[in-house]
Amino acid sequence: MRIGLVVSQPADRLDAVPLHQLADAGVWAVFLRCFEDEVRWRAPAIDAFARAAVSKGLRVFLVPAGYGGLFSPEQHAGSLFLQAHPHTRQVDTRGRRVPKACPNHPAYLEWLMSALRSLAWLVDADGFLWEEPSFYYLRGVWGCRCHYCQELYAGRQQGPLPVELTQSVAVFRQQVVAELVATVSAAVKSVDAKLASLVMPTPAPQTGAVPTGNENWRLLASTQGLDGLVLTWPPGPGSASLTGVVPFHDSARAWLPPKTPVLLRLVCPTNVTELEITLRQLAQARAPGVVLDIPHSLAGQLSPSARAVLQVVQSVS
Repeated sequence: MRIGLVVSQPADRLDAVPLHQLADAGVWAVFLRCFEDEVRWRAPAIDAFARAAVSKGLRVFLVPAGYGGLFSPEQHAGSLFLQAHPHTRQVDTRGRRVPKACPNHPAYLEWLMSALRSLAWLVDADGFLWEEPSFYYLRGVWGCRCHYCQELYAGRQQGPLPVELTQSVAVFRQQVVAELVATVSAAVKSVDAKLASLVMPTPAPQTGAVPTGNENWRLLASTQGLDGLVLTWPPGPGSASLTGVVPFHDSARAWLPPKTPVLLRLVCPTNVTELEITLRQLAQARAPGVVLDIPHSLAGQLSPSARAVLQVVQSVS
């Protein structure tokens, strides 16, 4: 079973990440969050880290964070683009602009494709992970109702965009997110066709309990240019336990086309014994791989919990 690790360090601290220890522990890949505003100024440091990781036998996947607020929402990444172009923000059902770019806005799409192609050129990597590309949704308030979204919906459905989040609106949002994934995948693959493209939906059941537009996993799996899904467990911030991940993995396989490559992102608990049991259960269930998101810094001196996690990885891999 392949085991990856999420790295979310500031660019000026990446040289302190103990890559040799990760490689010695049996880590397969690092998933490096690349924050929009940092890439502008510290791309050489990010590329140096990626090259150093490759030299240790690790694969590198870039995780764009920010970029108009559409990716990695949990990281609360700022976006200089949104600050400079507030008119590209989504419009919610209250008529207010929210801190998230509209995936149908032409100016935003033009900038996003250029920015991602630049990132692909600047940093040597094996692929990209699109983390939670989504429309705005919070406590029943949703976006986007800008004139671009309204015109596109009207053209497809032959009617005005409802204020209520109806089934037709939900399907429309899912289609737009899938189209966005196809577009960003094509952008980076235009730089290098070998770059893998993975997508991580919002942590929610396939039933669409959180209608952000990426809840239709089957639609995402069939998106042109996509090479696999990364599914998160536990499904919510209030769930600290990894218990239930094996049934989740088995049921996810039933929801998806048989040949869809699937990785599991595990938000690691502080209980490393539970993590070890979980990884062994997943190995027995023949899960192809997991991505560990450790809620502690890996830069500099390894924290006790991070060292314990690496010992678990070494014992399982």
